[in-house]
Amino acid sequence: MKNMRILNKLIFGMFFFSAVFSFANNKPSINVKEQDSTSQTQRTDSIFEWNKEYVMAVHQKSTQRESKFLSGIISEWDIRKVADFGTKEDDYTVVFITTKGQAEVIYDYEGRIINVKKHLKNIILPVDVYRTVSKKFKGWAIVQNKYKLSFKSGAEVLKSYVVTLEKGNRKKTFHVKV
Repeated sequence: MKNMRILNKLIFGMFFFSAVFSFANNKPSINVKEQDSTSQTQRTDSIFEWNKEYVMAVHQKSTQRESKFLSGIISEWDIRKVADFGTKEDDYTVVFITTKGQAEVIYDYEGRIINVKKHLKNIILPVDVYRTVSKKFKGWAIVQNKYKLSFKSGAEVLKSYVVTLEKGNRKKTFHVKV
């Protein structure tokens, strides 16, 4: 009887994992009708392709892990599933919340990302930021940090870290622009 329970749990787990994995890799497409003077054609792009500008602008080799994860969710989130999407030509603001912080994202009426403000706290610092702080403040311990990212379509991405340091009873903050 005990072996049957284990077998049932194992089978259910494998089924659940395969279902989640197959749905996670299913990227819906956005249909866009393009018109020219002679005919009408239809182009199909994945949501990722529409938001590629955002992903390419914010991801670098040294980009922090939690930030990359949140950016992936933001770039692949399907705004078309919102109940009133497409009923008006307004921008849509969506707030994504994680255990490390949040991101406020503005999508245009077609589903493209036009603005992102991301705030994360107490994350693992990228190696280059950690080295910069460690060299400048030898003997100080990093006790807290905040990461801020500001993306606006067509503009430069602004990234910075605010690191709180402690040495004995003394504290100081240090700003690092990336």
